[in-house]
Amino acid sequence: MHRLITFLGTAMSVLLIAPTACAQTYTFYPAQPRADLPIMVAAVWPYSGNFVATQGYLVSGTSVSIDFVQDGGSFQPNPQFVHASLLIQPLPAGTYTFTIRWVPAPGWSGPPVLPQVFTIVVASAIAEPIPMVSTWALIGLAAAIMLLVWSRGLTPRSTGPAGKRLLSW
Repeated sequence: MHRLITFLGTAMSVLLIAPTACAQTYTFYPAQPRADLPIMVAAVWPYSGNFVATQGYLVSGTSVSIDFVQDGGSFQPNPQFVHASLLIQPLPAGTYTFTIRWVPAPGWSGPPVLPQVFTIVVASAIAEPIPMVSTWALIGLAAAIMLLVWSRGLTPRSTGPAGKRLLSW
């Protein structure tokens, strides 16, 4: 019986704590960033309110600080969720700590909004192959053209309709 009461007490604590936590959501695109691509951070604030007007980021070494500030216009009734996104220029390959702060609209009386921290690994850029034609491919192409010319019965002095020279070299 004591274990059951402890379990119920723990479940109640979780239920009481859960509603007091702000559940803003952040999504990173692409999911596996590369050094040659920008990173987009999409944010969703699960409460109505002002739109995000001020946003920005700061890169310092391997730390990236991002702020979304709900200081934009308010159009009553506002949508149920507030969406914002920020494009971060490509970062060199490495492991980064992203700290994201959401600053709610003035007069916010909900639960405290704590910064969220993410570890993001940026992979090396994919080296694009340089298109090249090998020497043998060029020799083969020249041979194919010569064979085509020969099979048509054309010679350097052949003439076409109206006596015009088709090839001259």
